[in-house]
Amino acid sequence: MIRHLTLADRHERRPSLRRVLAGVIAALSILSAGVLGSSALFSDSEVTPTGSAAFGTVDLTAGATSIAMPLSGMAPGDRVIWPVAVRNAGSLGLRYAITSRTPDDALISQTMQMEIRTGVTDCTAAGYAGTGASVYGPDRLGSAAGLPVVGDKATGPQAGDRALTAGQDETLCVRFTLPLSAPNTVQGTHTAATLIFDAEQTANNGGGAPPVQPTLPCTAVIQRDQWTGGWNVYVTVTAGPTALTQWKVTATLPAGATLNNAWNATPSAPSGTITFTSLAHTGILAANASYNGFGFSGTGTGPTTATCVGT
Repeated sequence: MIRHLTLADRHERRPSLRRVLAGVIAALSILSAGVLGSSALFSDSEVTPTGSAAFGTVDLTAGATSIAMPLSGMAPGDRVIWPVAVRNAGSLGLRYAITSRTPDDALISQTMQMEIRTGVTDCTAAGYAGTGASVYGPDRLGSAAGLPVVGDKATGPQAGDRALTAGQDETLCVRFTLPLSAPNTVQGTHTAATLIFDAEQTANNGGGAPPVQPTLPCTAVIQRDQWTGGWNVYVTVTAGPTALTQWKVTATLPAGATLNNAWNATPSAPSGTITFTSLAHTGILAANASYNGFGFSGTGTGPTTATCVGT
């Protein structure tokens, strides 16, 4: 049985992205939370001489604690953080995956970003980035067809699946961001996201580590605009003879240089050697196709070369 944990946000019209304090009201809230789970390769025990039998269960529950909404709502640059408690309430070990579905693929659904972290000791604005690790994003909120954001609901161990033993729980710390780069056309629009949790037993179901995806060739060519104290870098990513679903570009900043901003990819660090991972909608490239919508900027002296690897 699968039930859905629904996260929704609403945005009201504001006069301009530069005038975000006047008449801006928004909300992001949990609409429902309940028992989530599915039986996959469910196994049974031997029948006793009296004819009775005992069966294990796969039962995943998810819920959310309360959170105070920003009184002025979400304006470009605003972030809302929400803790979601996930528990294996069954008697069998399980693994689960999460898919995010939006009502449509409207611009606001593609603009709003979501990040999911685990192991965060303080799931608040102050403590969000201090501990834990990101298991998704920041990347787009979801898609109408359903966007896999954590693991894969396909049967058997998949890359990114989350495993819980019987009775174990964990808290996912979810952050929603309306980027500063949000276009003016998203004013007055709204969207919603439904997070769908799919769980299956781990016993007798392909145990071991999830498969590692092979890497595929690609290239990254940098065009740098340098001025005193700052720079912009524009990158063209080109796939090899095999189509890509994701690419990662790595560049090393010279000593003293700092990254200020990146667009259409997620950076791993603010300085030194940085790996930029494509977003869900920028990483898909046909064989030998190119993408030139990615770049980054910073202070000091910018890099002139980069490497690329795809999957």
